[in-house]
Amino acid sequence: MATYNGVKQNIFDGVLGEFSDCGFTLKEDGDHIAILRFKEKEIARYNQVTLTPSILQEGCRDYLDNITKWD
Repeated sequence: MATYNGVKQNIFDGVLGEFSDCGFTLKEDGDHIAILRFKEKEIARYNQVTLTPSILQEGCRDYLDNITKWD
């Protein structure tokens, strides 16, 4: 899994929007897979070809909704 510093990581963080401040990160695995993580836990894998910011942010929102149901 690739870890980026600089421009590419800034793009990933920008796509995550406000969720990057909540503990979500987006990493690249190979050429076409993006891995969404929450506090070092993998929560989803996406095909980069079809991934959009709204799909990614919806995944973050759904995950937070699910974990807060049990608090």
